[in-house]
Amino acid sequence: MKKFLKIAGIILLVVVTAIIGFIIGLGVNVSDQSNHEVKPVYVSDINISPEMFLSDFTEINNIVRKKYSHLDSKNINPDSLFAKYSERIKTISTREEYGHLLLEYFAELKNGHAHVYFKKYSIDCSAIFVEGRVFIDKVGCSLIDKGINDKDEIIEIDHIPVSEWMDQERKFINASVDADRMLISVWSIFSSYFEGDRTFLFKTQAGEKEITLSFNLNKETVKSSVIQDSIAYIAINSMMGEVVSEFQKEYEKVREKPVLIVDLRGNGGGNSGNSEEITKYLIRQQQKACVSGATLVPSDNHYKGKLIVLTGIETFSAAESFALDLKESGNAVFIGSPTGGDTGNGPKTFTTQQGISFRIPIRKPAQVSPKGYPMEGKGIYPDHLIHLTIEDYLNNVDTVLEYAIRMATQK
Repeated sequence: MKKFLKIAGIILLVVVTAIIGFIIGLGVNVSDQSNHEVKPVYVSDINISPEMFLSDFTEINNIVRKKYSHLDSKNINPDSLFAKYSERIKTISTREEYGHLLLEYFAELKNGHAHVYFKKYSIDCSAIFVEGRVFIDKVGCSLIDKGINDKDEIIEIDHIPVSEWMDQERKFINASVDADRMLISVWSIFSSYFEGDRTFLFKTQAGEKEITLSFNLNKETVKSSVIQDSIAYIAINSMMGEVVSEFQKEYEKVREKPVLIVDLRGNGGGNSGNSEEITKYLIRQQQKACVSGATLVPSDNHYKGKLIVLTGIETFSAAESFALDLKESGNAVFIGSPTGGDTGNGPKTFTTQQGISFRIPIRKPAQVSPKGYPMEGKGIYPDHLIHLTIEDYLNNVDTVLEYAIRMATQK
């Protein structure tokens, strides 16, 4: 009898293991997937037939209902969202329409780390929002040969006033705070999830010009310089890739200077493990990392001078947690504007059976820093609130950096 039970138990174990393997192989248990690498796709490449739109969306909404960590804090009712968007699905028939719907759905989750993995088309230019107006901040080949220059103003997009166009664009933007949503709407002026043309009306020195463009951008991850012989400046523009080794290289060039300005205004984040490694060069005592909770020990060659950190609404995700670690060290003065208000809160990637990949934060309860600062929904406020002015912008003056330099030279 015992032998029979033993054999039966072995058979049962084999059968259960096979079933689990079969289910995993089919990708049914999507909620247990890890943060595997996902390659974003263009909306036009979504490989789902219209009759599967509702099934796919139901799967997404069920995962959000069970896993998304900010439903209560943001007063989101997933059943109401499902009712709203499932009704709309009945009226759509193309992949582009489904892509639009998913972008709007994830924007309603009100978090910068809750998004669907879609690629964007881009035009090689960038814009900037200054005191309620929008200017060309970087002119690429697409506009240079058409007589458009830096600081020309954008008046209309597709025959709509630019401010109204940005308001319309926000319904597709996932962000935790309104200021970050505003910033991304400015970025969206020269990018799109959808193929096609975009018509711009520019105000130039020679008068108004209307130009139609059809639908890339590398910037140095870390760069350093010396200002007025005694002020070191390091801009960290990402927390991705080889940023740690790049920082170490630039840091060694300037670490003996009595003042160090670290510029995070253009840093949209990346890997918080990278940011924690860099933090060790800029703190003087052991402290807990706000994301991982690991003990951060100052490096042997940690910075000993006056530390100034520049932040803005573009400072986001791992860059924001980096700023928060520096803030809680008590060793830095912050200048600029509040950060993006979203460090991540344990975002996890899911893929539906139809192949739609998306990400949402799942850590519950929502994370706070070791010193109790909320890490989502509230930007890190600077010690000195300084904004770029139109006058400075038009005269190629960096208002925030100039303020930091003046502060650095004060006795």
